[in-house]
Amino acid sequence: MIKLNCGFSRKVGEANYGSRGASVNVELELATDAARDGDGLHEKIRRLFALARKAVDEELASPAPAGEAEPAPASPQTPAASRPSGSANGSAPASNKQTKLIMDLGQQRRMSLSQVQAFCQDVAGVSDVYALTRSQASAVIDQLKADAPPNGGRR
Repeated sequence: MIKLNCGFSRKVGEANYGSRGASVNVELELATDAARDGDGLHEKIRRLFALARKAVDEELASPAPAGEAEPAPASPQTPAASRPSGSANGSAPASNKQTKLIMDLGQQRRMSLSQVQAFCQDVAGVSDVYALTRSQASAVIDQLKADAPPNGGRR
């Protein structure tokens, strides 16, 4: 058996310099032969991580228990706020191929992960490559192909 274990935590600021946080760990057992399908395994990992992220985001979006401060509104940069739900008009999550292409193009340009994230933020308003929608990923890919500096520098 292969065990996939994913953890996610987030802390949000609140009024009067307070904060509230949530974390979750999720574990999934797979058959040993699941490792032979690298793309399939990567998709399972992404889904497991997305479930953990969604649980934390939902927990932090719920009202604070009595006696606690109200949570701060979600930042536009958080995945929950930046990724629309549904699948119309390119709002479906970016495909694995799109995500891989973004990372490959960044690597070809000798961009670090933080530089790729900054590029995504500049182009699509979302810094998490894995939180891009299909249309956002397409815009990032087009921009990387069209005019990204070959040395990985920011424009």
